Amino acid sequence: MTTVNLYNRTSEATFIEELKVSEDEADMFAGSSIYWGSYHPTIDKHLETTEDDYAVYCSIMSGSKTNPGVLIIDISKQAIIDLMKQMDFGENSSVFFITPENRIIQTGTSSIDLLNTDFYQSLTSSEAATANDNGLVAEYVKYNNEDYYFLTEAISSFHIN
Repeated sequence: MTTVNLYNRTSEATFIEELKVSEDEADMFAGSSIYWGSYHPTIDKHLETTEDDYAVYCSIMSGSKTNPGVLIIDISKQAIIDLMKQMDFGENSSVFFITPENRIIQTGTSSIDLLNTDFYQSLTSSEAATANDNGLVAEYVKYNNEDYYFLTEAISSFHIN
């Protein structure tokens, strides 16, 4: 675990403002809940890291309006792979972890280009998002004339307030 206090590197207020206007990181300030994201290039610049150093991150605001702060925890790709390998869905199964920004981590032997399948495309449509507001989908789908069981839950359904 690495802890970095950016207070000594830059003005704290300037850094927080830089994050708030960043296209990739502004959402972490949208509320008081934990926020999950895929990329934090502004933070990477200050910490001298790259998006290859983590798969996802979670963040939470701390402090006050006059003394703001943010706690950011990077989660490694290997940690996610290790967790996914513990899920045994049987022979020829694959497990995919897909972020809202379409960053993919996969275990198993499948060569399915999941993002370009009809069933995944319909899942990400606005109609499907409205119909499945709990984020859970479990159904049989057809791919290359074979039936597959498709189970997914949106990471956004795991928000903690």
